[in-house]
Amino acid sequence: MMQLIKIIALNSKIAMKEISEKYGENVLMLSNSRVAGKTQIVIAADENNRLPAAHLNAPRVAHRESASEPDTVFASNQSATQVISGPSESQLIKDLTSLIKIELEAVKKHLLEIKHSSQTRPDNELSALLNDSMIPASLMRKLAQETTGCRTATQMIDSLEQFLDTNLPSNARLTGRPEVHVLAGNHGSGKTLCAVRLAAKINADCQHPAIVVSYKAYKEGAWAQLQLLGAKAGIDVYRANDIDTLVTIANENIDHSSVIIELPSSNSVDEALLLNQELPIARFHMVVACDSYGAATSNILKTSQLRFSSVLVTRLDYRGVYWPLISFLLEQKLPLLFGCASPDVAQPLIEINKSILTDAVLQDMRQSLSDWTITLVKPSPAAVTI
Repeated sequence: MMQLIKIIALNSKIAMKEISEKYGENVLMLSNSRVAGKTQIVIAADENNRLPAAHLNAPRVAHRESASEPDTVFASNQSATQVISGPSESQLIKDLTSLIKIELEAVKKHLLEIKHSSQTRPDNELSALLNDSMIPASLMRKLAQETTGCRTATQMIDSLEQFLDTNLPSNARLTGRPEVHVLAGNHGSGKTLCAVRLAAKINADCQHPAIVVSYKAYKEGAWAQLQLLGAKAGIDVYRANDIDTLVTIANENIDHSSVIIELPSSNSVDEALLLNQELPIARFHMVVACDSYGAATSNILKTSQLRFSSVLVTRLDYRGVYWPLISFLLEQKLPLLFGCASPDVAQPLIEINKSILTDAVLQDMRQSLSDWTITLVKPSPAAVTI
């Protein structure tokens, strides 16, 4: 039977050492992130393959908030191992499996489109410029059509800039009044950090406070993480395990505070539809990781039957992977609200708009063109006259 195990350590080296000592090499790495200044790694491992106890340090069991919380076993004063078990385990594995399948299908489709494209597109300077830019194949066809009449790479880049400026949606804005904001997104997209940072942004920019509500957070440790982040940012946080409690919290605070609700990653579509009925004033926002291919997120949007107000983008520090994000925005026509790069909750949300994204991808393209041109004009050894 597979177990999901969370390793928390001071750094990646310590975490990987503990994984190797306890579970060997036959593990599946599911996530690797920095949370509250520490490394947090989630792995999937067969419980039957756990190494003998003689290899481990003497553990102690930490305090549990309730009977449904998992045991947290500290292997040393430097790291902790949390076995994610109980009723949520099968649901979490099911969700992760579903996301992986969707993303793999998208990658497969992308590779097939690239293969077909390489067989039909002429091999020249302009096509090479597009091929080297990590543009998704579905978007590549549109861009190829837009740049059909271009004769130079400079003309192509200018045409791409005009296309993106015309077709990318404009930014969304906060109204400045108390509102209900609902954040949805896939596992690992950064909803919790975004929720706390959005509350901090409202506290700083608007004339009223904001609170964060964790709704049906079945993921083990999620509530504890939110409490920690809220305390660090000075944000009041609440927990609601049913729709009635959630609506009560929202109604009691909406007159004087903005209410930011973090939806669970599991069953987010059903929960969003129900919440839309119970709180029709709510604005729904999708949290998207910049380095995500976007197929799983697009699937949520297509099946939700809801109109999302905007997108909050996380992991903007992953420079060079903006084209999939741009493709997602062009397809969904969702405006950008804010973005964040650093995993540090103390860092504020940043303004992100279509001009910033366009400048970033075209700057990379211009740099690639410069490098390619330099390579072109560099004389070969055979051509040098002595």
